[in-house]
Amino acid sequence: ITNTQLLTCQNSTGSITDASSNSYTIQPHANAQPNPFTPFSFNPNGSTIFDGTGDYLSAASSSDFTFGTGDFTIEFWAYPSNFTNRGTFYDSRPSGGSTGITIGHEASTGEIRVYMNATGGSDIAVQSSDFSTGSWQHVAVTRESGTVKLFIGGVLKDTGTAADDMNNTNAVNVGYKTYTSSSYNYFAGYISNFR
Repeated sequence: ITNTQLLTCQNSTGSITDASSNSYTIQPHANAQPNPFTPFSFNPNGSTIFDGTGDYLSAASSSDFTFGTGDFTIEFWAYPSNFTNRGTFYDSRPSGGSTGITIGHEASTGEIRVYMNATGGSDIAVQSSDFSTGSWQHVAVTRESGTVKLFIGGVLKDTGTAADDMNNTNAVNVGYKTYTSSSYNYFAGYISNFR
């Protein structure tokens, strides 16, 4: 897809790679690993498994992850195995700072929440409780001209306004938070085709 800056969690061949034209180095932490389990029927036919206790991926700081006030889309397939704890899909906020995006799910309910430049728990850009364990679900967060939208399974679930300037060059995590003041933690389950 044109303008894709990072594409990972789609490989079952024994390595975690960025399949975008940038070819960023993706660093797996703990036991995050490729897995052939996937919602797709085409190659490379894989996902990354996260055990919920220490697994995550990180990509180093880059201006490609600096959205500023511009438009963007973050999308992925997720197969959560449980909602025992709050889980993080994506976090670009720095440790101890607020500039960036966090996408995660709540404990027990699994409600997805998207925070942008958030300094508190009430700073939610969009959210939806239409998310469950035990199946593959596609999640997309978009911003266009300051309007933020959350799609699950291709269906619009929530719309909000957030024209925040996310002018940072933080490293990004998939599967774990960076922002230390947040109680979002390690994701438990599978993520595929994160871009």
